[in-house]
Amino acid sequence: MFQGTASTNGGVRPPTAVDEPAPEQLDARVGVLAGQIHALTARLVDTLAEIDEVGGWQGWGYRSLAHWLSVRAGFTVRDAQRLATLATRRDRIPTLMAHAHRGGVSAGMCEAAARLSNMANEAEIA
Repeated sequence: MFQGTASTNGGVRPPTAVDEPAPEQLDARVGVLAGQIHALTARLVDTLAEIDEVGGWQGWGYRSLAHWLSVRAGFTVRDAQRLATLATRRDRIPTLMAHAHRGGVSAGMCEAAARLSNMANEAEIA
């Protein structure tokens, strides 16, 4: 975050180009934030798998885990479907899910891989 500098008349001067982050800093920030999102999403997927196992989403008129997630957490229907599908298939891609937990890959990449993966080809897909 930038701050202006005090001027001799007591006011605050607008920030200068020196105050703006360099492209390298912005690039690093994007990498960190994306990694955090990936890791948190992996934790969310694990929690969704747990809630699905105990039927915690059922009732109150919900048609599916994805429907419940969309309403409960404010996801679009498509995003909720992707996360719910990944929650039911995460055991097919343990290597990729481990990468996701470390922030290395997105849930979208994991979900796409889970469609094709099985225990015989999982390591190669990862």
